[in-house]
Amino acid sequence: MAEIVHRAGVAQGTFYLYFAGKEALAGAFAEVVSERLAELAEEKTVRCRTFETALARLFEAAYQTADEHRDIFLIANRGTELLADLDEWMNRTHPARVWLEQFLKDWQAQGAVDPRVRPVVTARVLRDALDRASKAYILFGDRNYGRDLGELLRRGLAPA
Repeated sequence: MAEIVHRAGVAQGTFYLYFAGKEALAGAFAEVVSERLAELAEEKTVRCRTFETALARLFEAAYQTADEHRDIFLIANRGTELLADLDEWMNRTHPARVWLEQFLKDWQAQGAVDPRVRPVVTARVLRDALDRASKAYILFGDRNYGRDLGELLRRGLAPA
């Protein structure tokens, strides 16, 4: 904590006025990352004509988000993994999940995603897939994991 407050240029007591501890800070980082992912995903997918292209660009948005927040990405990621309750996780990941739900609904309306898919549940799975791919990218420079995962998702979500 001492290093965090020193680098932030605030007193440790001031830090605790805003955050209960380092776990709360990690959760705040997770919200920042989730918001940015939703923004970039919208920018990168808004003009896509096929679900396959949109899914590929969605993974690119995840990589770019991770790159932009490289200094806090793994802390934010770990912060969501340490949350003890589902409601808190849902709050911290809200921006990306809500955007992903709408993304899935839009592609369902166009017939590219199976209508039996539940967007609320599938958005959580998709967010986790983007998260895992981003970790592989940040830790190992591996974009193939995301490409392969995207292909698996595309096939799994396709209409029967």
